[in-house]
Order: sequence, then C-alpha cells, then structure tokens
Amino acid sequence: TSKVGEGGLGVVYRAIDTLSGEVVAVKQVRGESCTLLEREFLAMVEFPEHPNIARVFDYGRLPGGRPYYTMEFIAGTDLRSYMAGRDIDTLYPLLVQICEGLSFIHANGYIHGDIKPENLLVTGEGRGEARIKIIDFGLSHAVREGGRGLQGTPHYMAPELLRDEAPDLRVDLYALGVVLYEILTGRKPFPGESVREILRQHLTVAPPPPHQVNPGVPEKLSGIVMTLLHKDPQARFPSAGALLEALGPIVPLRAHRSTSRGVLLNAPLIGREKELQHLLDLFEGVGKGEATPQCVVISGGEGMGKRRLLREFKYHVQIGGGTWFEARCRIGSSFSSLAPLMEKLLHVALTGGMRRQESDFPLLKQIWPTLPLGGSAAVVEEGLSPDAARIRRFSAVAAFLRSLIERGIVSTPLLLTLSDLHFADPDTLELLRYLIRALEGIPLLFALSYVPGFHDFVERRILDLGPERVTSLRLSPLTPAQQKRLLDARLGHSDLPEDFYAWAYRHTEGNPLWVEMLIHDLIERGVLLHEQ
Repeated sequence: TSKVGEGGLGVVYRAIDTLSGEVVAVKQVRGESCTLLEREFLAMVEFPEHPNIARVFDYGRLPGGRPYYTMEFIAGTDLRSYMAGRDIDTLYPLLVQICEGLSFIHANGYIHGDIKPENLLVTGEGRGEARIKIIDFGLSHAVREGGRGLQGTPHYMAPELLRDEAPDLRVDLYALGVVLYEILTGRKPFPGESVREILRQHLTVAPPPPHQVNPGVPEKLSGIVMTLLHKDPQARFPSAGALLEALGPIVPLRAHRSTSRGVLLNAPLIGREKELQHLLDLFEGVGKGEATPQCVVISGGEGMGKRRLLREFKYHVQIGGGTWFEARCRIGSSFSSLAPLMEKLLHVALTGGMRRQESDFPLLKQIWPTLPLGGSAAVVEEGLSPDAARIRRFSAVAAFLRSLIERGIVSTPLLLTLSDLHFADPDTLELLRYLIRALEGIPLLFALSYVPGFHDFVERRILDLGPERVTSLRLSPLTPAQQKRLLDARLGHSDLPEDFYAWAYRHTEGNPLWVEMLIHDLIERGVLLHEQ
C-alpha cells in the first residue's frame, strides 16, 4: 500500500485487493469521523454505475475496529492543477461532465455537499478524452434530510448554509461557481485570511465578474458563473441540467455529450422488502447464537432480482460488522463451484496467522488441488472406505471454517454466498449439505441462490434438511403496483399514462430484468425521452 491522499477527516491509500488482484483505493477515517465514512459508503452504493462517479466496492473494519471502504482507484489530477496553463476550451468538456455527474447525483435524491477542485479529478489524460470523476461523498446527504449543521470547506460553502437554512441541490451549484471562478481567474472569489472573514464574504461580498479579472473569459460564461454565485439560491440555476442548457450557446459542439435520452435513476429495492428483512433477521439471529437456520436458499427465475437482493444484504452485513465472501457456480468438475470461495478464504486464513502446515490442509488440497498450499495432497487413508475418506475430507473443510471464526481471523457473523447453485455439481451440493449440519451453533450463515427447474438436486440435497436448518425464500414476479413504482423510480416520473403501465406489465410480467430491458429498448428507440 501507499498513501495517495490525506485530509482533515482521514487518509486514502493505493492498495491491491488480494482477493481480486485489482488496484483499489482504501479510505480510512480518524477519530469521530466513522459516521461520515459510513454515510459516504451508503450514499455511493446507492448510485448505479455512472462514468463521472467513482465506484465503491466493499466496507469493512481493520483488526482494531477502525472502518474502511474500498473504491475505484483513480489515477487523476484535481481540476485546479489540471487546468493550470490550459486554455478555456479545455474546460468546456470537463464542465459538461461535471454537470452530468451532478445532475445524476441530484436526480437520485442526494446533495454532494463538498464540491471543490480536490473532489473533481481528471483522469484519462493522454489516453483520449479526459474524464471527470466526482469523489468524496463524506458530507453528502439525502435532500429529504435537510440540514446537518455547518459542514463543508469554507471557501466553497453557500451562504444559505451559513444562515442555517435547509440546503438543497443549489449548494452544489454555488460551490461549482466558486470552482469555476477560481479556475477562470486564478484567484478565489472570497479570499479572506481567516475562516471568519471568508464566511463573511460569502454572505455580504459580490466579487467582480470573471471577465473583468481575466479579459480572456467570455462575458456569457462570466455571467453564468455570477449566476451560480448569487447569494439567493432562488436566483441561481434551479438544476445542473438548467446550467447545462445555459452553457449550450457557448460550449463548443464537440464538448457536448449525448444527454438527450437522459439518465436512468437509481431505484430502491422494490417488491423485495420482506425478503431483505428476513435475511437481516437471520443475520442478527446467527450473530446472537440463536436457534436460527444457518442456510437460506433464495430461488426465482432468471431476472427476478436474486443478485440485487443479495447485494443489498451484503452492504447491511458489512456495515453491521460481519464478513462476506461470495462466489458464483460454474459448470465444471467435482467441487469446482466452491474452489473460488475456498481460495479467498484460504488467503484470509494465511494472512491472518494460519500456517501452511495446518494438519487439515492436505485434505483441503485433495478436494481442490489448485489451492496454493504447496507440498503434496497425498494423505494416508489405509483402511478407510471411500465414504469414510470422503467424510474425513468434508470434516477438514468444516474444521477450517470453524477455525477461521474461533481464532478471530474473520469478524462474525461470517456469511458465505454461492449464487447460481443450479450449476453446481453434485459433489459440491453434498459438501454443502455436510457443512450446514456440521457447523450448527457457530456464527456462520450460508446464502445460496438458484433458478428452479434445471434439476431437483438442490431440493433433494439442501432443502430437504428441514426448516430448522434451511429456510427458503422464493422471489415472485412484481405486482402491477410494484412494477409501477419501479418504473417511476427509474424514469423519475409518477405521471405517465396508465395505459403505459398496463402495456409494460403485459410485456414484462413483473420480471425486474425484463423491465430494465424494456426501459433501455424504449430509450434507445427514442420512444422515451428525458426532459430536464
């Protein structure tokens, strides 16, 4: 790891995710900032993937209990440094991207809360089009939550924040105005020598227009910046989309990106609220050592939302201090479905203090010969029947998992997730069946998902263990009312014609994946258009 950034709240490191091999950024916080880190993570996981928003991956805690999360590593330069020595034409495509990113954040119901050059990174330099990435959502909050007291970076704080008024998305536009003024003129619009003086100027001082400071700034662009900097939020642009429209006449055509078809908004988990709560209750019960089933099997047809449900569950588990490992089954040889999961667990075990000479490790290598344990997988099994030898190997897997927990190598509860179980080989299902029975009473939960109808192995080898060990969740199609909520959330409208909702339901039959495919098809064909 290496430190790549540091601020008042915490520090960011460049690191290698040893499970995936990817370069990631790891963000940690100091002291009382843990709540901010959790808020930032939860805000960022709410967003669907967007080219101008940094992606986050996982949340966890270090051995001492300090939280962290991993996110996309961005090898970029802050906007101020990037624009130094460059002409205004370079700024235009970046400004368009900032507007699109802010529009996306706001449309999903959030205010960023700390827009400044350091949180606007420019990446991709030298590899074609430069791209903006908006980072650091530690001060973000849902619009509906109102004010959070005086928070932010003094040079970029909107006057209404200082007046203790409830902020809305226009605080981000004001901050963007400060950023643009600084880049266009080379100086801050409110350059006080103390925080108190800076805040006073936000409330009372009108800076000279940028074109008066730098004659090279077009007057129309200068006027747009001054509109953004208006003390009265009502006098600013009402949205990032409106700002983008105002820029239209002065931004070169090549700087425009395709926005006519709009942005699909994030949607909350719809129609699966009861199932999520059931998973959370299981998680809590296992953690408390209650007599709770230690396996949950989620079934449903393709596109019914099994992965989305598990993803929502994952974030709750990580925030709650649990440890989550996941893998997907693939058609393959005996036990191959569990090989990726075991490789991840083994890596954590070895970095957590287990030695490669553990007595059970040769038995693990017999099951999964590719495990990086070194040595031979040969084990003396004289006098053991094939069934007894098999049980001995299964017992070694159970002992390994139990040891991870009992030695404190992983925080608990431990959740092991295996999706697409319908592709699992019979040996994998037999091992899972053994583990579910052998690991009763420890803080471990198996979460399995599959599509019924491929075969009856899951029903015969897992579900038949009975409700005291295994609980089942069946995902049904969305009801017409639930699908309407999904469409409204994704499209940002609640006033579409009733005939449209009925027509969409006939074509999708309440399948969430089909709803997504239908929306994208209608947008691609220009049937659905987004208006700012």
